[in-house]
Amino acid sequence: MVAMQFSIRNTFSNPVVSAFSGRTGPAGWTAGLVAATAVWGWAFIAVRGAVAHYPVDGFLFLRFLIGGAALGALALRSGRGARGPHGARIPSGSGRPAVRSSSWRGVGRTAGLGALLLLGYLAQTEGLRLGVSPGTAAMLTGLVVVFTPGWEWALERRAPSRSTWATVVAVLLGTALVSAPAGGAPAGSGAPIGVGREAVGSLVFSLQLVLQGRAARHHDPLRLAAGQLLVMPLLLLPALLATGGLPGIPAAVVPSLVAIALLASAAAFGIQTAAQRRLAPTVTALILSLEPAFGLGFAAALTREAVSPLQLLGATVIVGALVVAAASALPRRGPLARLPGAAVRRLIGSGALG
Repeated sequence: MVAMQFSIRNTFSNPVVSAFSGRTGPAGWTAGLVAATAVWGWAFIAVRGAVAHYPVDGFLFLRFLIGGAALGALALRSGRGARGPHGARIPSGSGRPAVRSSSWRGVGRTAGLGALLLLGYLAQTEGLRLGVSPGTAAMLTGLVVVFTPGWEWALERRAPSRSTWATVVAVLLGTALVSAPAGGAPAGSGAPIGVGREAVGSLVFSLQLVLQGRAARHHDPLRLAAGQLLVMPLLLLPALLATGGLPGIPAAVVPSLVAIALLASAAAFGIQTAAQRRLAPTVTALILSLEPAFGLGFAAALTREAVSPLQLLGATVIVGALVVAAASALPRRGPLARLPGAAVRRLIGSGALG
């Protein structure tokens, strides 16, 4: 009875510990990462609208300051840990070692990851400001899945499998299709330099993804994510001070800014960091490659962005490649083997699908 009261009390008094506990299996983290990816697909629209009326550096400063503060508060609450019926402290997270405030290596690693993340967001957001449409920007972000296996190979000497390379080629082909000119206009009606910025952002994001996957195995996910978010406004502060400080925020930008900070930065990035403790970087990149499809869908539904048949074909190729890759990764035994995707995996293994 005491143990039952303790479990109920701590589940409701500290939901963060419950949400980021080790009880969540790979299927749960996969679902959470898909939800986070959908949020990022929507964020392209909101970010483009915001930076049309507010400077990029000021927007990113406020976005990550608000998101980092929110996630930091959750990390502090989770860091206190729950206590058992006899006063014994229960560690937060999944029981793996958390980041220690006295560990300069942990602080340096978090700062480095935050700096990479900032470079990626600067390139991506600048591409949106230069005229790349939200749908096309989301599709170009799909290049992360192309770059990630290369970084893994270079940094961890982990050669990608044939199926991974096949998925990479399919995603690259799909990305080329959705980024191709439609109706004689440049892709996304954005200047080539804007498209290039988006591609550079994907290259940096993929490097950050691999390095974060290594760090997430040894650090508390909430603290690691919050630390990276808080590093970014600190790095942006000197540039803001050199240009006269933070400009006044238009009232029309405030709702989008707060929503992006809390949903796309604090919540979605926190989920991604925690999921990377359970999922390999390439698997994470494959799931994140759904972002182009979400982005294109939200752009078509919310902004009436025209979607050509070629772009629709590209999105279908991307999603199809990811579905086949995910199905081929399902285990051959256990509850997950009974999922419909396992039948696809068995067909792949038998050679029936090529």
